[in-house]
Amino acid sequence: MCTYSCMAGYMKIEGNDSRVCDEHGEWIGTPIRCEQVIQCRRLETPPHALPGPCSPPYNTGKMCTYSCMAGYMKIEGNDSRVCDEHGEWIGTPIRCEQDSGTRAPSSCNPDLAFLEEPHNLEAAEGDLLEPKCRVSDQDATLTWFKDRQTLDSGAVNGIFVDQYNQLIIPSFNARHAGLYSCVVFSGDRECIRSEANITFNPRSYFEFVPENAYVNFGDDHQFQCSPIEIAWSVIWEKDGRPLEQGDVFIRRGNLYLIDIREGNEGQYTCVARDQFGRTKGRVHAWLYLTDPPQIDISTVCGTITYWKESKAQTTPSPAIVASTEAAGIDEDSSNWSSESMNVAGRSSGRVTGGNIANRGSAPYMVRIWENKPEKWDPWTFTCGATLLDQRWILTAAHCMFDKHGNLITKENMNLFFGDYDSNVLEESEKSRQPAEMIVHEDYDKTNYDNDIALIRIDPPLWEFTPYIRPICLAPGVLASRIMETNINGRVTGWGQESLKSQTNQFMKEVELPIVDRQTCEESVDEDEGEFTDNMFCAGYHSALQDACSGDSGGPFAFRHDDGRWYQVGIVSWGVGCAKEGEYGFYTSISRYLHWLRSKNVTVAYSLKVERQFNESQLSETLFFTVRSPSNFTVAAGSVVDLECFPNRFDASVQWFIGNSIRPVRNLVEGVRILPPGLVLHFDAVEDRFSGIYSCEARVDDEEGEQVIRATFQLQVTAA
Repeated sequence: MCTYSCMAGYMKIEGNDSRVCDEHGEWIGTPIRCEQVIQCRRLETPPHALPGPCSPPYNTGKMCTYSCMAGYMKIEGNDSRVCDEHGEWIGTPIRCEQDSGTRAPSSCNPDLAFLEEPHNLEAAEGDLLEPKCRVSDQDATLTWFKDRQTLDSGAVNGIFVDQYNQLIIPSFNARHAGLYSCVVFSGDRECIRSEANITFNPRSYFEFVPENAYVNFGDDHQFQCSPIEIAWSVIWEKDGRPLEQGDVFIRRGNLYLIDIREGNEGQYTCVARDQFGRTKGRVHAWLYLTDPPQIDISTVCGTITYWKESKAQTTPSPAIVASTEAAGIDEDSSNWSSESMNVAGRSSGRVTGGNIANRGSAPYMVRIWENKPEKWDPWTFTCGATLLDQRWILTAAHCMFDKHGNLITKENMNLFFGDYDSNVLEESEKSRQPAEMIVHEDYDKTNYDNDIALIRIDPPLWEFTPYIRPICLAPGVLASRIMETNINGRVTGWGQESLKSQTNQFMKEVELPIVDRQTCEESVDEDEGEFTDNMFCAGYHSALQDACSGDSGGPFAFRHDDGRWYQVGIVSWGVGCAKEGEYGFYTSISRYLHWLRSKNVTVAYSLKVERQFNESQLSETLFFTVRSPSNFTVAAGSVVDLECFPNRFDASVQWFIGNSIRPVRNLVEGVRILPPGLVLHFDAVEDRFSGIYSCEARVDDEEGEQVIRATFQLQVTAA
């Protein structure tokens, strides 16, 4: 809705103060038309005269009144002057001369009395009110007050005082309710007054009125409404828009709602009209939905119901990526659900090197918009996110902060679900504002460690559609196997094509391979960032495809052999976009499953995955099933493997040298950690490699955190 008002010095002649965009893309109403207001010059007060109410502006119809001072009497002229449509004052100035009679100065006429006076009354919206006030002395000065404030002549806020000091309210509404006083003056002395309360009662024209209702999802409901006159008719509105027979069922003035859904929630208005079509009264009632039906997220998460079947990889026989060079990628394998090339007329996307996704191919995507008041168009798309259940959204922690490093307020954030085209408000879209925002307690702004956050919405999503449904989260064991096999995943979003490019109109997608940890570590220079245990990286060594700015908070997902989409990562940070030798870095969600559950967030996956990767067995005590001897003495030049195998698949393993509290990052030539990180390998040991080495295994599940460590003393002797 857009609203308009006339500038100072202008008044509305015709048209609507507000216009609403309807579902067909048309504006309801007619443009407002403003014309310059004709004003009169300021009047000078005649000698020995007292001005009555006469404050600017002096618009057409403005009336100023005058009376003679105490001890003076009117000889000629008019008690009141009115500004006409030509900007001239009607009437002649009052002339006062000293009174030589016997009446005391400023005395009130003892015979002064009301012939008509206002009375208490109730009024409904749109009523015409003309409270009467008339006294026995035609020369007496009448002044109207509302809530002890003077009502000047002319029109103010829909209240008119005419040239005869009669009060008119052409279309009464709630703001006009109050205490009205008609006061009679003699000079500056109050003689008599009459007061009346006018109250707003929207029900005065109705026999039955609708009442606020709280209903369950899928129920039926009837709103009753009946005017007091049989000849009158009723129409219904919802949220200010007329309801037509066919969209709803209306019978004898009552409104019937069948199989109530989320879209039925709102304000309903019953409008009573007389036999001439004039509005006599309006009454409102709200329809509220109670708690939504509880949906078993495991039955719907990760399912796609409105797209062409993709050719995505699945996990039963994952292809190991031996090289992360992008050259020679088969077009079929990289074109999961998108169009093979950009559609003509569409701008290039933000997922670097990707394709325009099909609408509905990633219904778990959420868009985060931030209100930036300093901009001409304040609402700006900032980040992606994913839907986990009816109430919770998952995103990156850094998306919760503005450019100054301050946490974005809930009022300055909007979330959009079911979006695809940035330039069109689609029927599939829904929006919510955050009710709660949770940033991980150990989030580090300097290196993006623990870059994970949650947003809770209220009201929740009442139902899922082909364009709005949650994603599954991979259980720890499944996520570990995915990381070991380095399969390709899918990133979706509206991020930039490059750091200097504009935002894209359509959602894009790109397929990226997971990269082994050592390559990820070696790709990061010391001044570029830090690759922590809570991250993984993905992408190509060559400058071809990547996630980019604006994709932050979005998912790194893969399609499992149960047909579901599982999220294993959150787009976090990177060095440039599709820059040669650089990769994108993602928050590893499997490290935070316990944290998510502690916030009452649904961690859902299919029944098949639950049976295949039963996490209920993972609560067992952590220990090493295989480990090398604590003391290791070998000859120089020997091949050595220090082994450290925990009993649980979801355990992460790190290696340490000496008494260092920081895990091993960069190793010298000839020493490396073999995938999946359980073996510290020496091609040919040297004397300088003698020392203490240790491995640490760690799990974090519903039972809490477990950490164990194995220490090895390596002694290298002469060959």
